[in-house]
Amino acid sequence: MPHISSFAKINLGLEVLRKRDDGFHDINTIFARISLSDAITIETDNQLQCFCAPQLGITPEQNLAYKAVEQYNKAFPNTEAAKITIRKHIPNGAGLGGGSSNAAYVLRSLCNRDGIEPTSPKILEIATKLGSDIPYFLHDGLAVATSKGEELSYFTCSIPYHVLLVFPALHVSTPWAYSQLHVHPEGKSAKPLRDILLMGISDPLHLREYCSNDFEKPVFGHFPRLAEIKKSLYDTGAVFALMSGSGSSVYGLFTTQAEALKAACTFSQEQTYVCTFV
Repeated sequence: MPHISSFAKINLGLEVLRKRDDGFHDINTIFARISLSDAITIETDNQLQCFCAPQLGITPEQNLAYKAVEQYNKAFPNTEAAKITIRKHIPNGAGLGGGSSNAAYVLRSLCNRDGIEPTSPKILEIATKLGSDIPYFLHDGLAVATSKGEELSYFTCSIPYHVLLVFPALHVSTPWAYSQLHVHPEGKSAKPLRDILLMGISDPLHLREYCSNDFEKPVFGHFPRLAEIKKSLYDTGAVFALMSGSGSSVYGLFTTQAEALKAACTFSQEQTYVCTFV
């Protein structure tokens, strides 16, 4: 059976605006898909199964892709279950949305199989229940994400840069990262990230000045290697560099693939991936 490409994402800017009464946080970010992907095969089966290689150190039942099928079959009782096989290429715990992407692309495949619209209210409810960034992957394109990350405003633009991802195999706990933020009780206003990106495509200095990640200060303070990686990306020619999500991957944008590949050679101790926007 042909495999499905389950793409990673990076954050082009990430602001934590305020802490909500329900304990979550309102954010402002741009999600952008990149070509780094996991390969998933889905086969109709009378019993739900999930296999992952390499293994993630969790049970199949804890995998978001498994949970997605489970919730899908509950929402649509007359649909068949599935056997899912995931070949992982997106590093786990890197701020790249690998698990969320897997869940969303499995839902998209099941919807295609059963003639269901993947952005229908029932599917969006399943996705949001499983994870705040899963709804993003149900639709193609870039998106400004607000609220917990599930309120999405999609847009299209061509980003001409090549992405060098550097993953140092450090685990940054997302709850811990949030706990290290000092969010003003009254919150703050959101930056116009879409406008910043559109201007930054032709003038990368605009990105450097106005596009930031609120998690960098506390996370870099605890994991100084990440700050060194960001500096090295600039030193090797990146026009813009930023940590993705709450870490621990850091990416740089390069004008050409050759420049990105050359820069990757300087990170001998880390996993590197040269990607494009998709």
